Amino acid sequence: MQSALVTTYQVIRKRIQLIKRFSLLLLSSITLTACASTNVEGISVDGEDSLIVIKNTSIFEQCLPQNGVDLNSSYFIGVRCLFKDKAPDKFTITYAVWFDNDEDIERFYGRMIERKEPKVNRPKGESGNYDFITVDGQNVSKTKWREIAHSKRKQAIAQLPASAWQTYTVDVKSTLEKYEGKTPEGNPMGIAIPIGWGIYYPSLFPSLQDRIIQFNLLIDKEGNVELEEDYRWENELPNNPYS
Repeated sequence: MQSALVTTYQVIRKRIQLIKRFSLLLLSSITLTACASTNVEGISVDGEDSLIVIKNTSIFEQCLPQNGVDLNSSYFIGVRCLFKDKAPDKFTITYAVWFDNDEDIERFYGRMIERKEPKVNRPKGESGNYDFITVDGQNVSKTKWREIAHSKRKQAIAQLPASAWQTYTVDVKSTLEKYEGKTPEGNPMGIAIPIGWGIYYPSLFPSLQDRIIQFNLLIDKEGNVELEEDYRWENELPNNPYS
């Protein structure tokens, strides 16, 4: 009995010595972990079966729309934006479900008719392989075809009733808290060292690489939103040594 107690005492003593030995490394780990951060990269909003109209509200002054869209437009058809600074704790998207792509073209653009013989002398940037026919039957340039369509669509969107518009709010702060201390692979931040009895010594080698979150909103034709939180390493390095 006494021998067993001595053995137990020795095991406990060794565990305590191990903890003391690693204490300095733990303090270093905490300091280094603080150097890494998780940032919100941006937002994307798209439709599952239909086009989605998004109002150009104040959030898009902080999250700048990409792909050459008109930043002064009162709305976007789908949008992808990047935050120029820190994202707010919460943001709200105001949207309306629109027609699907084929019906949008039929109602506001018209038709593209392939030519039997390509047009040789054409303005720069214009297609030589198609005629562009507006909804009312005019044969115009590709640029004019788009201008007319955008104008007609803008008028139609302006006439949408208030009941057509919906909102969706993303709680950025809660999302960041959810991923705090976790790698994009779902592991604890850093490498945990087992010291016995199911106890782990945490984060001796912290993840020093920054991480980002992208919020992707996919909206179905009923207006329901599916939110994807794309949490990943900032540079997506293969075989990341810090994970």
